[in-house]
Amino acid sequence: MSQQRVRVLQFVDKLLPDWRKTRRRVLALGVQGLLKRRRLTLTGVARGLEIHTRVIHQVKRIWRFVSNGAVDPRTVVGALARQTFRVRTEGWVPVIATSSAAC
Repeated sequence: MSQQRVRVLQFVDKLLPDWRKTRRRVLALGVQGLLKRRRLTLTGVARGLEIHTRVIHQVKRIWRFVSNGAVDPRTVVGALARQTFRVRTEGWVPVIATSSAAC
């Protein structure tokens, strides 16, 4: 397991301790795939995963996670915002938000 993958998994575990372990693992894999490939598409993220399966299976794994109704993106955004505000305790904290369903 790469050092980056371990660090991302530790960050996700700290950020979302109430989530199931498997959900945290898939989120961490997705973040790692996004950081590695720098593509915000299913295939782009899937190709960046460090798992040894065919790309179609990686795409399906990410798709199942993204389309899971029990995974609420607002939970992740809220946890990230709380973490950001803890790190930066004074001054302005830039925040960009959208309420559109297309995002």
